[in-house]
Amino acid sequence: MADPNLERLAVEAASGDMDALEALLRGVHGHLLAFLHAVGVPENDVEDVAQDAVLRMYRSLSRYQADKAFLPWLRGVARHAAQSYWRHHLREARRLEVFRLYLDEVVQAEPLEWMAESEEQAQLRECVDNLPEQQKRIVILRYFRGLNSTRIAETLRMKATTVRQTLSRVREALRVCVETAR
Repeated sequence: MADPNLERLAVEAASGDMDALEALLRGVHGHLLAFLHAVGVPENDVEDVAQDAVLRMYRSLSRYQADKAFLPWLRGVARHAAQSYWRHHLREARRLEVFRLYLDEVVQAEPLEWMAESEEQAQLRECVDNLPEQQKRIVILRYFRGLNSTRIAETLRMKATTVRQTLSRVREALRVCVETAR
């Protein structure tokens, strides 16, 4: 059953009413989290995916048709956010598998090959050491402690989007640093 209040708030939010947007978000937050749980998003990533869904919802509110029920429309937006999450994690899993295979090769490699790899690792370590302190903390929490962007943001009292942007910039900076050292 459609909630006319949500439909009205969506129309008002689409026209720029920030109070309506805030009320809309409060009204759908529980539905959104429950839906993302139902489609299998892991507990520790639900808030990140919900945040992505809210951003997608906000950007596409102008396309919402007021004569349609809002919650099914929102679930469609959230479904796209969840699909994006799963695509990202599938790519990440593939990268990890390639990395694992690479490590297996390195471990079984000739001693000279192992030494060459150690030099590259030492260069990467030096590049990480030269990062600004905040970026270094983010890298350590992500890649050595295995925390996701939400947990890092909570730990460092930052926004999760800022953590993700910083990680993206740091990865590029590290790539350039290692390549220029060769």
